[in-house]
Amino acid sequence: MKLTVVSIIVASMIASPALATDKKLQSISSKFILEAKSLKANGKLTEAQFALEKALVADPQNASILVALGEIHEAQGHVGKGLKYYRNALYVDPASKHALKNQALAFLKKELVTKAEITREKLHAICKGTCEELSFVQQAITAYKEKKTAELTAEIEKSEETEKQ
Repeated sequence: MKLTVVSIIVASMIASPALATDKKLQSISSKFILEAKSLKANGKLTEAQFALEKALVADPQNASILVALGEIHEAQGHVGKGLKYYRNALYVDPASKHALKNQALAFLKKELVTKAEITREKLHAICKGTCEELSFVQQAITAYKEKKTAELTAEIEKSEETEKQ
């Protein structure tokens, strides 16, 4: 049975707040996270996704699991689904640098530069200056803009050459 993030979050809100702090459930969650890492490393993304979904059932307030699910979906070519998981991770932990970094990079993949820049500013506020995630996002935005500028310049030059002929 495939679980949705919304159903898991709703279930976690209904459940006792102590659910996520229960050591036994965290241990189960950790087991599934380790399994997912191994599966992902071996290219078994669907199986890794299912392991992470099981981990999320055991520990529904774990933003790291939501981020990992976003990464799996992106690796499967579903950037939009990845963004949904990053948004849910930020709902659980608004200061998650990892979720913000991944969200900004996913926005760039979808060519949503302004949203990536807004996310960069959120990271800047959280990092209180600079941090590894912020530096990485800034470099990615700069590289993206340089690439787009080069593409546009090449397109203009090609158009000018065609007009001269």
